[in-house]
Amino acid sequence: MNKPMDEYFGFVKRILRYVQGTTQCGLTYSVASNNFIATFSNSDWAADPNTKRFVTSFVVYMGLNPIL
Repeated sequence: MNKPMDEYFGFVKRILRYVQGTTQCGLTYSVASNNFIATFSNSDWAADPNTKRFVTSFVVYMGLNPIL
């Protein structure tokens, strides 16, 4: 970035505070006898009434463990 603005430094500080406060959070993986893959997705057309943007999300499980 050629001309960093004060606003960007505020964003960086906010991200670092978030990361510092969530260091104890994480995912726990367990060994399961059946290794199946399951995918779940969700979508909403025009979810935001102001921008009318399409919102989608998904999660992939291998066994009981989220992997993506």
